[in-house]
Amino acid sequence: MVDGSPLAKTTRRITLATMFVGAAMLGGRRSFAGLRSAGLLQTMPSALTMATGSPGCGFATYGPALAMAMQRKTHVPVSFRVSGGSAANILLLEQRAVDIGFASLVVASQAWTGTSTWTGGLAMHGFRALFPVCDQQLQVVTPEDRGIKRLVDLDNACIGIGPAGSASAVLVPDLLHALRIAPRRYQEGGFAEQIADLGSGALDACAFFGVSPLRAIESAALSGRYTLIGCNDTEAKAMCRSVTGLTPSIIARSALPALSESVATVGSAALALSRTDLPDSLAASLTNAALANQRALLSAAGVVVPPPSDWLHAVDAVEIHPGAAPELRKHGFVVPEQLVKS
Repeated sequence: MVDGSPLAKTTRRITLATMFVGAAMLGGRRSFAGLRSAGLLQTMPSALTMATGSPGCGFATYGPALAMAMQRKTHVPVSFRVSGGSAANILLLEQRAVDIGFASLVVASQAWTGTSTWTGGLAMHGFRALFPVCDQQLQVVTPEDRGIKRLVDLDNACIGIGPAGSASAVLVPDLLHALRIAPRRYQEGGFAEQIADLGSGALDACAFFGVSPLRAIESAALSGRYTLIGCNDTEAKAMCRSVTGLTPSIIARSALPALSESVATVGSAALALSRTDLPDSLAASLTNAALANQRALLSAAGVVVPPPSDWLHAVDAVEIHPGAAPELRKHGFVVPEQLVKS
């Protein structure tokens, strides 16, 4: 993402608006933060809105599967809001335009600390973590005949980085900058459309940060004409030093059709997030519904890499919803007490 981008400008407007809204009536419901601190009964919402992601991303397929499990557990109906992805979902939560959303832990950490360009330098604390969903990974794909064999070959290339507001769009420029790689141009757009642009020659490579496998990359792999580019140990360490919350990761040989061997890359946990004022009992029910049905939900979404056990690796800022914490512990996840906040 470039400085002064529309996303960064939108962030400033949303964050300032949230500061002025305070505890006012929003979306027909009252802010629950004050009720929780006063020890009063929390009002259960009659419906929830979930921000997923753009077509072709893992959130767009996982979200509806999760919503069905949630509705069976809570009997609270769920509607959907399509978005660009991680950064866009956090902005919607900050704006109180949705109740639940998904984001990469790396992007959530950037929002919490206000340390990345896309945040406009403003910290966002209008969300809480509920539970880890899966692992996300950097996936760089290019046509076999383009002469790009290593990440360093992306220097002076035209690279597709997915939809505006996605984890790809906000992370990839920083990751390649950490390797001193300077592409000629970054281009935002839909995943499938950008893979099509590879075939037409409009792009040299696509660098997406998402679940493995992304549907668009999986479709490209079926043709056998594309190469998935990994990173070496030195490159992985440089990217992890540069961006808080990243860890070395492996794309398994079984993740994509025609993949001849596993591919080294970097990754981050993907999280389900909620507004801060989601009632504790509802946060607990949603978290239990997700974790009790984790294998089935990931299978329904076509996700092959489950969440890492150290889902909060290298991040000590993003706070966890107090209603979700007991359920996370029941399912074996480490939950630092200092991160559990109303």
